Amino acid sequence: GEKLVTDRSIALAELVKNAYDADATKAIISMKNVKEKGGTIVVKDNGLGMDFPSFINGWMRIATRKKKQQPYSTLYNRKNSGEKGIGRFACRKLANRLELETVSENEQGLKEKLKASFNWVNFEEGTNVDEIKVHYKKEVVSEETPTYTILILKDVKDKWSEDDITKVQKDLSELITPEMFEEELVSEERLHIYDPGFIIDFDIPEYTEREKALKTDFFENAWAKLVCKIDKNGKGKLFLEVITPYPNQFD
Repeated sequence: GEKLVTDRSIALAELVKNAYDADATKAIISMKNVKEKGGTIVVKDNGLGMDFPSFINGWMRIATRKKKQQPYSTLYNRKNSGEKGIGRFACRKLANRLELETVSENEQGLKEKLKASFNWVNFEEGTNVDEIKVHYKKEVVSEETPTYTILILKDVKDKWSEDDITKVQKDLSELITPEMFEEELVSEERLHIYDPGFIIDFDIPEYTEREKALKTDFFENAWAKLVCKIDKNGKGKLFLEVITPYPNQFD
């Protein structure tokens, strides 16, 4: 299964795509001390979380049928972006240790917190991931607890350069929905119908120039903006704003 994750950039992007598939509206990638091996990467999202059956039968098993049988997400009807169901292999590709924490709604309608830890340091090369012992704890929590998932990847295996991070951001840019559309299209009553979008923030003290949220990069890299305004009578107007730095290139 690990052969399906060809490099660390793909591995990290896969974890964020899993957040998108869980109907998160925001994911935060924090990277500390990654210029050298042994750093820490944290991926946190506010999605629907992962209940225990999904953890055991989905996340812990490769090539599950869930994404084939359910090609769209539960809440916002998003088309699944994570192609291979290889979350744990992506984690092992990135780091020697993983701490997972997630809150979801279980089959009884109760909020449940699941914590699990993986330690691959003591396993020899070639060990089947299915043989790795997993320590976990689950408990019912307050109904007011928001759903989320946090992946803490410790003892990162490789150095990360600015080019590596840029590669991840480029791969993830396709998931971004511009935030400017959110407030106008989404009402609280119809939140289950309209997708409010997905924003990815990067917290990377060692590469501050790459800390911009992808929502910002989306517009900075555009050569034009097309805005549509519809009045209360249903009449619409389109406005095209060209923002390219090379105005003479267009007639």
